[in-house]
Amino acid sequence: MLGFLTHFVHLIMKCVETSSYFVAVNGNLFGFFEGKCGVRQGDPLSPYLFIVCMKYLSWMLNVASQKDDFHFNPKCSSLGLSHFAFADDILLLCRCDLPSMNILFKQLLVFGRMSKLVINANKSSIFFSGVGEAAKHDILQHKGFCEGSFPFKYLGMPLSPHMLLASQFYPLLHKLEACIRSWMGKHMSYTSRFELIHSVLSGMI
Repeated sequence: MLGFLTHFVHLIMKCVETSSYFVAVNGNLFGFFEGKCGVRQGDPLSPYLFIVCMKYLSWMLNVASQKDDFHFNPKCSSLGLSHFAFADDILLLCRCDLPSMNILFKQLLVFGRMSKLVINANKSSIFFSGVGEAAKHDILQHKGFCEGSFPFKYLGMPLSPHMLLASQFYPLLHKLEACIRSWMGKHMSYTSRFELIHSVLSGMI
């Protein structure tokens, strides 16, 4: 799917399958042991392999969303949007029916078997909007996840199917206020103040 040359794949797999490690104790290296699960997390090759894996997962989800039994979330159907992914934070989107959810869930299980990256049920939730209690109960029982509540944070941003209340922005406003207070009393030019607002406050927002 990604079109890598066979020779390139062979070289990468050699790096993954033949990894070995030394143990540093008081600045001295002792022995070595073979890696059992591929490259370690801090290995320079690790982030590139992770990106490739997540690219493949994204492709799997896109293919699955084209099946007849899958229905997009009404707000996402015009864009054909079935998921967001940033590193290992994944947000799956579909209409709240078991066939659609089964299709996405099956892709996650297949990907988990191939990559050994399994779903952590304790860190996963299902969020409902405009769904009856009976349908909620059936889906939660079938999938074994907990129900999440709105608004929830994704990449630090509160998400909700409804317009956010002013009170829900208070944590951000307090954070901005604390930052501004730390600058008070300092003798800065208008240019310096503008640069702080532009680079610090805008980034926080």
